Amino acid sequence: MNFNTKLSKEEVLSFYSDNKEYALPALSIVASFFLFFVFIVPQLISFPSKRQEANIENAKLERIKEAEKVLTGANVDILDSQIKIATKALPPGKAFEEILNGISSAVSLSNTQIESYQFDTQTILSTGSIASKFSTLLFEITIIGSTQEAIEFTKALYKTYPASEVTSILTSSGITSVKALFYYKSFSQVSPEERTQVRSISAKEKETLDEISKWNDTSAVIFFEPEVSATESAENDSSPF
Repeated sequence: MNFNTKLSKEEVLSFYSDNKEYALPALSIVASFFLFFVFIVPQLISFPSKRQEANIENAKLERIKEAEKVLTGANVDILDSQIKIATKALPPGKAFEEILNGISSAVSLSNTQIESYQFDTQTILSTGSIASKFSTLLFEITIIGSTQEAIEFTKALYKTYPASEVTSILTSSGITSVKALFYYKSFSQVSPEERTQVRSISAKEKETLDEISKWNDTSAVIFFEPEVSATESAENDSSPF
């Protein structure tokens, strides 16, 4: 038994002695295959996802650079003016005083006479594509005159702050009822975790602001006091003033 064991060792040593020049290359090949399958193959498999992640990070970096350019070249006075124009057209809350001033201005510009008005302080839900994006206040304005006087009033109202939409005009016995929605939208709450892209306004947005800036300024208008009748929901609320 011991002889066989000793012989086996001698055979092994003899085999190694005869082939030792191949041992190092063989070990190198085995090590190469090991490294290839353990390290290289996983990298090749994950390369597409890594590349996608790199592209996403590069896109973020480009947006940051673009935002830096916008902020560096921004004119604070122009931005302040644009914000004021936008908030006058679309107030952040229920701007009752501005609405009444707008109605008064439209009456003056259209040479019409109002008998009374009523309003609903609750938000009106509309199926329209525009109204569904914003909160609205519904005003029903009674005009002394025909449909033509109501049309002239509507034209003037559309060029007056805040933004509005006339939904119906009904005439009976020399009295015309006009229902109008006045739009408003609260400022969005942005958390520090949310990322908002900083960009310059588009050409279409600039054109819209230029058009809105030509609307009638009602800040100095003193509203008349016709007979007022509020809807049930308005009567349950406290005075907007």
